[in-house]
Amino acid sequence: MLVDRDHDLPRERAAARVDGSPEQYLRLVANPFLGFLVLALGGWLSLRLSQSPTLSIAALCFLPVVVALWWLPRLCQVHCLDCGRNELLGDWKSHTCHAVELRHHDPVPPRWPFPSPVLQFWVWVQFLACGLLVGLVINFAR
Repeated sequence: MLVDRDHDLPRERAAARVDGSPEQYLRLVANPFLGFLVLALGGWLSLRLSQSPTLSIAALCFLPVVVALWWLPRLCQVHCLDCGRNELLGDWKSHTCHAVELRHHDPVPPRWPFPSPVLQFWVWVQFLACGLLVGLVINFAR
């Protein structure tokens, strides 16, 4: 029987708790899209409020963006490829599931280092910022 140690969880041996730092054994994927969606909706609502002729206080226009920025760290999540659980981006180092425990105690080193969720998050930020910049250039070039 072939067993893939990254996907198949052998049930015959019980794993001990992970001591030290299990970061190199985690397989987490950053999921910032809910946070970016709320930020985009806050920006859109701010633009709509700033164009309103009845709005007398200009500072209220930026209130949706401020609220979106306050909620942004709570909406950016990580997804575990082993157990399927979602957690906050800030709590990624404390995630431990059964597969992580098994890989930690397995004598075989990890195949390749999985990038940290924080690095994945910043790659997504750069990717979306470049897409936004290209969209603005195309929009203003017309």
